[in-house]
Amino acid sequence: VVIKFTVVNTTVNVNGGLVCNGTAGNPVVFTSIADDSIAGDSGKDGVTVVAPNFWNGVTFPTPALPCALTHARVRGAGRNGIGGLDIQNGNVTLDQCIVDTCQVEGLDLNGVSGGTLSVTNCQFNSNNNAVDNVPLSRVPSFTNCTATGNTLNDTIRTTSNTVSANMSITTANLMSGVIILAQSVTV
Repeated sequence: VVIKFTVVNTTVNVNGGLVCNGTAGNPVVFTSIADDSIAGDSGKDGVTVVAPNFWNGVTFPTPALPCALTHARVRGAGRNGIGGLDIQNGNVTLDQCIVDTCQVEGLDLNGVSGGTLSVTNCQFNSNNNAVDNVPLSRVPSFTNCTATGNTLNDTIRTTSNTVSANMSITTANLMSGVIILAQSVTV
């Protein structure tokens, strides 16, 4: 399944639930009409390429149901400061997803503390930031993810650093072996 957005400022707001079950050879793709590298020249406007900042992104403001994206790809998003995937709340699982060519973050957690989160085997490439606004307590939710070619960092950047329970972070939870702490840590 390929979903191409033809209008700038378009957002997929997930308030109910979203399940995308792609495969390695046939991922579910969210991109702009200018992205001729996915499913050809859908806009019939000659050769065009994806660029950051065309559409907003896929947001999870208050999903009522669990959400799961498996083998999904998000490209060319990041308009209006919205991450390619922008999770604000809810129970969200990302597995083997690729987020690339976004104007801001590939994944923005907005300091979310409610619900459950699992991010496994995902790639964040050629965005401004790889992963941003992650509460330190959510870092163990990431497993075997990678980040390359992002403008500012190829890591997880934390912005809410209060830990009130036992927590273990291993190298499998990190990208590039680093966590960026944007604030002081309180344990």
